[in-house]
Amino acid sequence: MKKFRFQSLVGAGIILLFCLNITLLLAGIFIGETWLIVVAILVSIAQMALHDIFRRKHSILRHHPAKKLLNHFISRISPELSRFLPGDARLSNLVTSKEHELIVSRARNLPTTVVKGTLAGDECNNAEYILHSSNMAEPVRADELKVRVGSSQCSEPYEMNLLNIGPLSPKSFSNASILALCSGANISQCAVNTGKAGISPHMIRGGSDLIWQIAHEDYAFRKEDSSFDEQLFQETASRPYIKMVELVLPRQDATIMKRLWRNRMIIFLDRLRHLSGGKPIGIRLFNPANETIDAICRSMWETGLHIDFVTIDGSLSADGLDPLNINHTREASHLRALSFFRRSIEQYELECSLIASGNIVTEYDILKSVALGADACYCMAPMVLALGRPLFRKLAAQRLRVANFHRNTLQATAKLMKQCGYYRLKDVNARDFFLTTSHYNIKTLHEIYFNNHPVKGPKLFTGLS
Repeated sequence: MKKFRFQSLVGAGIILLFCLNITLLLAGIFIGETWLIVVAILVSIAQMALHDIFRRKHSILRHHPAKKLLNHFISRISPELSRFLPGDARLSNLVTSKEHELIVSRARNLPTTVVKGTLAGDECNNAEYILHSSNMAEPVRADELKVRVGSSQCSEPYEMNLLNIGPLSPKSFSNASILALCSGANISQCAVNTGKAGISPHMIRGGSDLIWQIAHEDYAFRKEDSSFDEQLFQETASRPYIKMVELVLPRQDATIMKRLWRNRMIIFLDRLRHLSGGKPIGIRLFNPANETIDAICRSMWETGLHIDFVTIDGSLSADGLDPLNINHTREASHLRALSFFRRSIEQYELECSLIASGNIVTEYDILKSVALGADACYCMAPMVLALGRPLFRKLAAQRLRVANFHRNTLQATAKLMKQCGYYRLKDVNARDFFLTTSHYNIKTLHEIYFNNHPVKGPKLFTGLS
């Protein structure tokens, strides 16, 4: 018989707690005292905590082992219970219980039904749904759901996936989560928006295509005289894994209007496009007013310099994790800005792609954004929730969960397009989406978003009296 050797007294203490636990449990069962069984359970939890602290071998247990153990068992019991854990409070506020269940199921590669409307639940009075067509179209392949981003003035356009990840923020997510998200995006062949914090080594290790987000007031690209460092920007933007560059504009419309004075911002963006080697250059707007959108389009029309893409972001916080209730996030004021920008682009005859960034979870949300003018979409909270909270799950399992959710969502989008009779993304029409505000009032999204606030358009004879 082998001899037991203990490296310290901790091993002996764990053995004594185990013996005490068994004794209390047996005594509670035979005597019939419930409090003894409760004490045995508490002793068992203390024993497991001490083992994780002093005797652990896995690196994943080095930080808050008891919390990770609790998250693991609760998530295995039911996704409905796991969404109420404190660590995911901010993310859980952005999705409903039905949406969270759908995310977990698709991340685990479980079969799910095609979502043909909103999953807001009983807390939302408005119901949305899409009209099916009797003539089904040819099946669309999920890998064909891509869009070409880049105007004729762009020498290196990018084939962007319909659904992408971001923007990420290293301050809000751990390095392991960022690495897993970028690795999953590499498998799914979708892009990752770096966020305002810039490029991190974990994003590069993930191997995915990156959309580099920068801020105009970022002092990292300023010289000592506060002028823009073109050489540093050129060296960074020319890296092969950077596919597009996105300039984040201020949230105040008045500040944007000042930068549009004498078309300075459009000329600056065109300069960045040349410095990057002809890669697509775009801007990110946060719920812009109609006057701001019209001023941007007019500046592009007057100069003849077209922005390659514009991202319409509906979030209120810098990292996209708004601690708001679901009804407030469902107001979707950015959808009005998205539809108005699409009408302005068509009115001014501009070459510009639109990207919707918000709480996009299901295939219905994707097609709804496309119907209102988007060419591609960003989502962040569903991708992070798809990672799950496993105890011993490694990077390989986490990135597969992200890839599973992305693949299953795009496949469901292709099935929904077939049921609606859409042959391609350009066939998606806002007239096929209905909103029920009451039992006697039903409107289409075209009536809500496209029949109000007409676009002014360019003045062709401004020089005549």
